[in-house]
Amino acid sequence: MSFMQPQVFEDDYFEVDTTIGTEIVPADLIGRTCATHVEALLNYLEGKPLDPDEEVELKRGWLARMSAPGYMDCTEYSVFTTEYEAWAFLVETFMDDTHIMLGVPSHFLSALVNGDTTGFELADEREYGDFIINNPEALRVETVFHDAHYFDGYQDVTPCICRIKEQL
Repeated sequence: MSFMQPQVFEDDYFEVDTTIGTEIVPADLIGRTCATHVEALLNYLEGKPLDPDEEVELKRGWLARMSAPGYMDCTEYSVFTTEYEAWAFLVETFMDDTHIMLGVPSHFLSALVNGDTTGFELADEREYGDFIINNPEALRVETVFHDAHYFDGYQDVTPCICRIKEQL
């Protein structure tokens, strides 16, 4: 799926149980911002609604899918509570082994994002994987989850998605 690109965004959506499973329809596709009858969603569903008289509630969450810009190729939407969960799903499910999820010590994140690893002293830090300690210049940070940072008992850690440059 190298031509496919990840899409992750927070939005309102409708969730409908159909003959092929649960389907997600972003609210902006139909221009509705409140609960609506399932009939308004029929053109956006692959399967037939299990309850044709259903009033579908408007929900909000993080939607994720892979899409080919300029083409109609895309995967089904999946819904998550957080942006981090959405990205983790896409990385695990669809992305190749050049993408990795890392917990980067927050005070090193700026250096990684800016590509300035001069004087990078990770050897003194707790181990966050041999790869990042030995090859920080080989990573390109693509997505940073500032709202998902956590304290690991030693220091603040910020999760992010990185691509390994050598395999590009």
